[in-house]
Amino acid sequence: MNRKTVKMVYFSPTGSTKSLVQAIARGTGFDDIEPIDITRPSAREKSLRTSEDDILLVGVPVYMGRVPALIQSWLESITAQNTPAVCVVVYGNRTYANALLELKDILRKRGCIPFAGAAYIGEHSFSS
Repeated sequence: MNRKTVKMVYFSPTGSTKSLVQAIARGTGFDDIEPIDITRPSAREKSLRTSEDDILLVGVPVYMGRVPALIQSWLESITAQNTPAVCVVVYGNRTYANALLELKDILRKRGCIPFAGAAYIGEHSFSS
């Protein structure tokens, strides 16, 4: 596998999701890692394009067992071309329910090929 860039996308209000996807990205062994922080609304104004030469790593927190509705339209604007993808969800005080499956389905519909997924426990986004 000779990939050019790991596009590391994360929505991380508390920083937990960011920390996890950074660790996963470092673990890939690829030197070219492009962080794409979609936490702030202004960062979601531009959509993302990927190719089969990229690896897309997407990490999101879980809200009520789902991918946050706040970022769903941005995720659904991704344009991919047979891009290998890794799906990561971070949950807190309850189950991650269908969030991992939902993220996989969104990315598959956008042209990605999800090949790995993980659910991690982290600080909940609604923590005080």
